[in-house]
Amino acid sequence: MGAGIVSSSLGVLFYCSVLSCVYALIDADDVITRDEQIYLLLHAKRKCEQKVKSKMGKVAEGYCATQWDGILCWPEEAPGKLVPMQCPDYVYDFNHQ
Repeated sequence: MGAGIVSSSLGVLFYCSVLSCVYALIDADDVITRDEQIYLLLHAKRKCEQKVKSKMGKVAEGYCATQWDGILCWPEEAPGKLVPMQCPDYVYDFNHQ
């Protein structure tokens, strides 16, 4: 009888710990960690650097080349021209709507 109670208690304890782990994975605020944010930024930077390399030597004369500024990858454009850019989707909570 005592072994059955211990076994049941361990089962309940196991399920509670599993549920708490699952709950920790599902955060109500949908917050990402600092390391996850850095990973997303580095991934965007690599994609931009690939764009820069693919256009190397192909930028039209008098145009500014594609450039990474630490958050956004700015496209090739004529100097002095205003380039509208949307808030990047890889920066968590950048657009507070």
